Amino acid sequence: MLDKKTHQVICADFSNCKKHDFRLFKESKILISPKVKVITDTGYQGIQKIHNNSELSKDLFRN
Repeated sequence: MLDKKTHQVICADFSNCKKHDFRLFKESKILISPKVKVITDTGYQGIQKIHNNSELSKDLFRN
């Protein structure tokens, strides 16, 4: 996770095996304040069900 303004890494997680981004996020049990807007790529489909203030961006990482 990155802070949009400072580009500072807030937290990171990884897996030694193949694991989808959203599954890794759910298993990490990271709590995000409802005030924080979460902007994700398509690897996080379903995040809207657990975090209302979220946006799924298809063009997030395109140059």
